[in-house]
Amino acid sequence: MLVRRVLLVVAVASTLFPPADSITIAAVTLSGPSERERLSGLAQIDLRFKPAVFAGDEFPPCDFANPAAAGPLNHRGDWGIYGIADQMVWRADKTSLNLFLRGGLAPSDRNLISVYADGGFGIKGPLAGRADDVITFGVSYAKISKDASALDQDTLALNGPPYPIRDQEVVFEATYQAQIAPWWTVQPDLQYIVHPGGNVPDPNNPNMTVGNALVAGLRSTIKF
Repeated sequence: MLVRRVLLVVAVASTLFPPADSITIAAVTLSGPSERERLSGLAQIDLRFKPAVFAGDEFPPCDFANPAAAGPLNHRGDWGIYGIADQMVWRADKTSLNLFLRGGLAPSDRNLISVYADGGFGIKGPLAGRADDVITFGVSYAKISKDASALDQDTLALNGPPYPIRDQEVVFEATYQAQIAPWWTVQPDLQYIVHPGGNVPDPNNPNMTVGNALVAGLRSTIKF
């Protein structure tokens, strides 16, 4: 069966939700064949709304770029929508290949990130005798909202250079999760980050932007 489960949740504001909390307006989850069948998959879409009134941290840009600005304008409500898709596309004996994709959108006049997307693939059992190991390669993209970029442009126009214009951050990642024991995994991780923070000033040298970064890490999980 192609679709085994569909979940639709509709929520409305009530005393159950504090004003500052987000509310799930609608969530739809579709899952594919079970694990005992050949290829499994998952797709999910979620829409959330935040009903509170709050002051924008950086928006609208013209208010904050001007040192004489009285302060931020209040915004009523915020929303975001995101989707997830994860599908096994190949399986042979103890080895399988999964593709994944995630993305989200939010209003640019009250959020630093207006568009986000990531995707990649994972291989389970990549080596002989390592059926529970997983190697994953992925790339992510975060777009700085046009209003935040406009703030930078206004700040540059008012105060003069140097002042970078934020645009986007891109991350390339490779990781290997090794199953050392049924209760213990070790996962080295390597990331290359383009425009860390979205092309922001270097705190140690404001005349320069933070350069691209190569980051290595190691994660270990022990289950009790």
